[in-house]
Amino acid sequence: MNETKKTIAFGCAGEGRGHAARTIALAQQLQPYYRITIFTPYSTAAFIKEHLPDAEIVDIPVLNFGIEGHSISYIKTFTDNIPKIADVGTIIKTIRRKLKDLSIAALISDFEPFTSIAASGLKIPVMNLNHPGIVLKYFSIKPDAVAAKIGARLMMPPANRDLICSFYGGDIGPIIREDIKSRRVSDQGYFLVYTKQASRKIITDCLKNFTGIDFRIFPDPEKDFAEALAGCTGVIAPAGHQMLSEALYLRKPILAFPQKMQFEQRLNAIMLERSGWGLAGDINNAEKCISGFLSSINNFPYACSEPGMFNFNDSTLAAVNRIRTFIDTPKPVKNKQFNLVFS
Repeated sequence: MNETKKTIAFGCAGEGRGHAARTIALAQQLQPYYRITIFTPYSTAAFIKEHLPDAEIVDIPVLNFGIEGHSISYIKTFTDNIPKIADVGTIIKTIRRKLKDLSIAALISDFEPFTSIAASGLKIPVMNLNHPGIVLKYFSIKPDAVAAKIGARLMMPPANRDLICSFYGGDIGPIIREDIKSRRVSDQGYFLVYTKQASRKIITDCLKNFTGIDFRIFPDPEKDFAEALAGCTGVIAPAGHQMLSEALYLRKPILAFPQKMQFEQRLNAIMLERSGWGLAGDINNAEKCISGFLSSINNFPYACSEPGMFNFNDSTLAAVNRIRTFIDTPKPVKNKQFNLVFS
C-alpha cells in the first residue's frame, strides 16, 4: 500500500518552535495518506523527530532573527544571514536535487523560502501555510510593521495557494498538536512561565519578588510542557502565535511580552487583549505587568466586543482537508517568478 502513496514535503522554518509544532500536527494527520519528508534546520529537527520518529528529515540552512536583549535587530538579522544569502544559489540547487530524487508531489511551506523556491523551479505545487503572513492583512506604517511585511514577502515566495492559520483574522483557526489536545485541563494553582534565553534573566529576577506563588519555568527538558500547560492557572510568555494559540485552546489566561521590533508579536498581543483572554506586557516594565496580571487572574475572560473575529478552536482537520484537496485535485501549475534564477 505504501508504494501507491504520493510523497509530499514540508518546508519548516527553524526560528522558534511554532512552525515545527504546526508541521508536527499536520504531518501526524497526513501520514496515513502520504509519505512525508520534512525539510527543516537543525534547530527544530530534534523537536520534530521526538514527535515524528518515523519521518524523514532533511537538514537545510536556518534563516534566523538577530536578537539583542528582548528586541529584534534588523541590522544583526541581515549580517547574521549574509553567508546564507551569498550562498543561496548553491542552497537552492541542493534542495532542488533532493526534491527531484524523492519525487515530491507537493510542498507545504511554513515560512521556509529555500524549499519554496526550489520546488517552484521544478514545477512542484507549493502551498504557503503559516501564521506570520497575517501581517500582510493588517495596515500599519510603523517601522516594525513595514519590516515585517517585507520579511513576510521574502519568506513566502509566490505559491499556488496561501493559507493563513490564526486565532484572529486567518483563513482558518490555529493548528494544535495532539500532545496538547490529549491533555486533561485543570487548574492546579501554578503559573507556567515560558521565556526566551535573551529575556530569561529579566523575567526570573522579577519573579523572585512574588513570594508564595508557584512559577514553573520553561523550556525545561526534564518537565512535560504540555502537561504543565494543561494544569496551570495562567501563562506568562512571549507573544508567539503558537504559544498563545495553545494556551487559548485550553482557555488559559495569558500575559504576553511581545519582542520589540517584531510586528507580528505586537499584533498577536493586541489581539490577545481584544479577545479578553490576556494582557500585553512591556518587558521594560515586567514586574508591574506581572503584578497586574496576577491580581486580575480571576477576572478573565474579559468581555470581548468582537467575538466573531476570534477562533480558539483547533483547525488541524480543516487544514488537512485543504491540503489533501490541494494535493489530489489535478490543477495547472503556475509559472513562478523564481523559475529561471537558479537554473
